[in-house]
Amino acid sequence: MEQVERSKPRRSLGWLWMILSLILIAAFMTWLGLESKPTEVTVQTNEEGAPEGAAAPVVPLDSFSLHPDQYVGQEIQLQNVQAQSSMGPQAYWLDMPTNVPFLLKADSSLAASGDFAMESGTRYNVLGRVIAMSDSVLNAWQQSGAIGSEGERMQAEFATAFIEASQVQRTGGASGTGGPSSGAGGTGQSSGPGQGQ
Repeated sequence: MEQVERSKPRRSLGWLWMILSLILIAAFMTWLGLESKPTEVTVQTNEEGAPEGAAAPVVPLDSFSLHPDQYVGQEIQLQNVQAQSSMGPQAYWLDMPTNVPFLLKADSSLAASGDFAMESGTRYNVLGRVIAMSDSVLNAWQQSGAIGSEGERMQAEFATAFIEASQVQRTGGASGTGGPSSGAGGTGQSSGPGQGQ
């Protein structure tokens, strides 16, 4: 009869591979920690050098004019935007790079300050919230006197959204520039109709 040799069961080497894997992971994490660089934070400043609020990012005019509806509900800043024409005592059409004007309306506190005025052809820095246009908004504007005529309402109906401005400041530090909540400058309201979105 043949004798069958029984082999002794081998000890599993799994524990060795597990320890080796842990050592490799620890070495990799240590290397990542040594190679990482600290994050640099930059603060964008306006022309006067004052830091802008983090809650209201500066949005490039090109980006804003292409897709203004994506900013609805957000507070933003537009810099160096040119006023085109007035629409009532509290609203102005702004020139945009797409050649489609965008509507700006002073919020209640800015309008109540009594010195909100923009001049056609003058550039401004604007801080405000982008709001979707609706019939209820237009009705409220008519009741408050922000727009006075049916023609102004028809102009505003072209806008799909507007900026409710809390601050409007003339750029370049021109004489007559008021504080951050001031429209600054003469009335300079032109009666030419703007076209909305």
